Amino acid sequence: MNKPKLETQRRRTRLAACALLALAAATLACASLGAPAATPPPVEPTLPAPVIWRVPAGNSVITPPALADGLLVYLTSESQVIAVDAATGAQKWTQSLNVSNDPHRPLAVTNGVVFADDTVLDNIGTDRHEVVALDLHTGAILWQAPQSPAATAFFLYPPVAANAVVYYESETGPGGRQLTAADARTGNVYWQSPFTGTALAGDPAIDGALVYVPIDDAAAADSSTFTTDLVGLDATTGARRWLVEMGSLAAHILAAGGGKVFATTADGTCWAIDGSTGQVAWKFKFDDSQPAPPLLAGDTLYFGDSQGRLYALDAASGAKRWVATVGRSLWRRPAVAGGRVYIGTSDGYLAALDAASGSVIWKTQNPQVVPFANSPYIPPVDTEPVAAGGTLYFFRPDDLIALRIP
Repeated sequence: MNKPKLETQRRRTRLAACALLALAAATLACASLGAPAATPPPVEPTLPAPVIWRVPAGNSVITPPALADGLLVYLTSESQVIAVDAATGAQKWTQSLNVSNDPHRPLAVTNGVVFADDTVLDNIGTDRHEVVALDLHTGAILWQAPQSPAATAFFLYPPVAANAVVYYESETGPGGRQLTAADARTGNVYWQSPFTGTALAGDPAIDGALVYVPIDDAAAADSSTFTTDLVGLDATTGARRWLVEMGSLAAHILAAGGGKVFATTADGTCWAIDGSTGQVAWKFKFDDSQPAPPLLAGDTLYFGDSQGRLYALDAASGAKRWVATVGRSLWRRPAVAGGRVYIGTSDGYLAALDAASGSVIWKTQNPQVVPFANSPYIPPVDTEPVAAGGTLYFFRPDDLIALRIP
């Protein structure tokens, strides 16, 4: 290479180097002036058990998955009902509705039908509520039924279902409500039972020949303070068997089984009521005003509270078996399988506890690095886990994950 060409190449190299130095200095100056740094990649959570599959779940999942006939069905905040194969995570179908479902519990499923409450726009431009029934295996709409004859209902609880029957809240007219029982496949109405109070206070629970219905009841006609009455209905006719005034507001989901119905109330009481008589079988007192709903698994009743404690009680006697502090607060029900209890917390943990002793076996958290945040964002485990067949299903945060468990 001759000398002029060599000098030209050196000059270009020096100019490029100067340009790079200038760019680095400008970047450093901007950083010192508070310019945002590049966003680091998300932190991948370390999961404590083998992952069977993990798939994107959709935007802002708001219900836990309901497991039925080998499918997981759930609802997103964009009103999409999604079904995936429980064995592989492969999406089977989606159905777009205008759903205002309770985000704290799974969609109702029975006899191959999925239920949600849909909000429809009528011909005068106002919303009214209706029950929509979807085929579990295809997502096709089987039938729809109005919950309100006109656009007068401010809030109606979503349907529950069991034993090929769907139960849903409906209006009898302005100011009056009732529980409707209908055939799951056809929508044909079996019976309707008017409420003694104002409206549903949560989900009815079904156990054998009885339907247990929590109802909001105002202390006085002009009062804004509500308590919960618990009503036992005949599952065949809808006739009222008994009513218990609980004197406090109950959590929105009941547990039922073994001839009893269980509830937690804001005055720090866990109730067990005999299903056949309506008599109180036992009460358990605890120090919290925001208890989570109870879950009955075998002969043990579990519930959490806003102080992060998980209780395990003998379902027959109400005796405390153990109490464990798991996280900052527990808003959802646990899942129980294989001698373990699985529960999510509001500070972002998923925990597994020994069902016999309450000792923590493992806890895992899901921090995510987000732009302009001073510290990682830790989303709450805000839906209930589901356990069945050696698999634990849960959302974290917008992925649906299947873990292999004992």
